[in-house]
Formats: sequence, structure tokens, C-alpha cells
Amino acid sequence: EILGVSKDATDAEIKKAYRLLAKKHHPDRRQSSPHASDETFKDVGHAYKILSDPQRRALYDMGGSSAVEEHDGMNQMGVDQVLLGILMWDSRRKASLALLLLLILAESVAIPLLFALKLDLTIDWPWLWVLAPFWAPIALCLPVIGLAPLAIL
Repeated sequence: EILGVSKDATDAEIKKAYRLLAKKHHPDRRQSSPHASDETFKDVGHAYKILSDPQRRALYDMGGSSAVEEHDGMNQMGVDQVLLGILMWDSRRKASLALLLLLILAESVAIPLLFALKLDLTIDWPWLWVLAPFWAPIALCLPVIGLAPLAIL
């Protein structure tokens, strides 16, 4: 709306409209009311920033400027906000996260340990057993991955 282009405008049309309006409302170009021009200039720049980025433009087409602002806010979440969000989870989701982190820790310890023990000939296991921690996550994920296409239908 600010740039005055249609919803299906090309990148070239958007760029042309932006340059024209930016030139017209630039604070250095307008002497009569520089403050009003400042706001319009910022609005034109913000509109161009949204419409020139394909991802933001798709968000804008789906949900307007509020969807773009919400998406930008999510990208700027800090660690403290993420941790606060996790603290607000129910106990079942917290337990699932704890189990996942425990499995990742166990994998990161077990794989090098078993590999070193096998190379030192401390254990006489076949390599298939030694490399089992590599295959365990894949085996656990296969049912989920296999059923994922059914969820889409």
C-alpha cells in the first residue's frame, strides 16, 4: 500500500516505486516539513524491506505486517527467552527434552569410548556392536520418518 504497487508486482516494479518514493520523501529533499517526510521515508524503506525479501513478502501476503513483525521477533529471541519458554512447558514436554539431551550425551560418550576400547583390544566385540550407537538413533527415527508422509495426506 505504501509503495503503491499491486500485489503481484515484480521485483523491478517494487524497486522502481521504492526509488521514486524514497527520492520524493527523502528528508534532505523536502524543506517545508522535514519531520513528516522523515516518517514517510522510514515507512517507504520498511515497506521495501518487506517486499524485496521473498520470505518476508510471502509472510506479508499471508498475514499482513503483523505476521512479518511476529516472525522478526521470533528470529531475535535471546537465550533467556527460549529458556523461559521451556520453563513454561508442561512436565511431559520437559521430560521428553531431558530424555533427548540424555541420549545425545550418552551417544557422545559411548561412541568414542567403544571405538577406543575396540582399537585397544580391550573388548572383543564385532564392529557391528561397537558401531551400534551410530545406528540406534536412525533405528529410533525410522518409524517417525516412515510415517511422516502419511501425516501430510
